[in-house]
Amino acid sequence: MIKMKQKLDLDIRDPNYTLLREIFKIIDSKETSEILASIGFKKLDKQEF
Repeated sequence: MIKMKQKLDLDIRDPNYTLLREIFKIIDSKETSEILASIGFKKLDKQEF
């Protein structure tokens, strides 16, 4: 079975794009970083994949 990936519409009027942008703002916030650090997560920009 072949799964098709849905293309992300980068139109700023698209509600999915708006929601994704807000999620990224929250994830990137200092408060979120402090919460994640308090439960043992390190900064993602310092992680090696």
